[in-house]
Amino acid sequence: MSNVFQRSLQDLADRRLSDDPKLLSDIWRLKIQLNQGRFDRAWVDALVQTYSDRYDVYDAYGFALLWSALLTGNVYHAVLEIGYECGSDRDLSRNSAILSSLTHLAGSDGRHVRCQAEFWGGLSDSDGFFKWFDPMKLQSHVSHVASTPCRNDALLLARGELPLEVGLTSVGTSYAHIFSEGGLARWPYGSTRLYLFYAPAAPDTAIREEGASSA
Repeated sequence: MSNVFQRSLQDLADRRLSDDPKLLSDIWRLKIQLNQGRFDRAWVDALVQTYSDRYDVYDAYGFALLWSALLTGNVYHAVLEIGYECGSDRDLSRNSAILSSLTHLAGSDGRHVRCQAEFWGGLSDSDGFFKWFDPMKLQSHVSHVASTPCRNDALLLARGELPLEVGLTSVGTSYAHIFSEGGLARWPYGSTRLYLFYAPAAPDTAIREEGASSA
């Protein structure tokens, strides 16, 4: 999946950047900032994590789309503490053991939710899935950006299931999951946390919104 969707994102970037010199200049500056570590590494890894820890113009373009969606409230997030770092895709037994042991996790607001996760590695469209069975609160970054219109700061989701990506992932894969499937659960290398991303406007989402409230 990652190769197909990464190529699609690269094709989109080629069209957009070749038609807009200013956008190309902005994305080039963003690429430099990413490589200089100007963004929080944990959030960058949650959206795109490369073999070399270096980012090209396509990584920067995809990151710009996803980061902008977070800052404008088009994507919500939650961060759950797993307590363990993941192994590689080949380390099926380790990752499966950790994820299959998850029965309850505390959300960003401290609320514990029943959950289930499964890891099957990189032989499918995703590395597995993450599912929860109790209302979970997902946050928006909007309240931290003064120039954005007023929106709800949080969504309460009754239950849901998201595709899971473990370890390295291309920004095209993240983009496809979030905007085509409604969201993504990410467990990057070097992190003991699970990052959930949810796009309310995405089609075919399996998540049901229970309600919205200001945080």
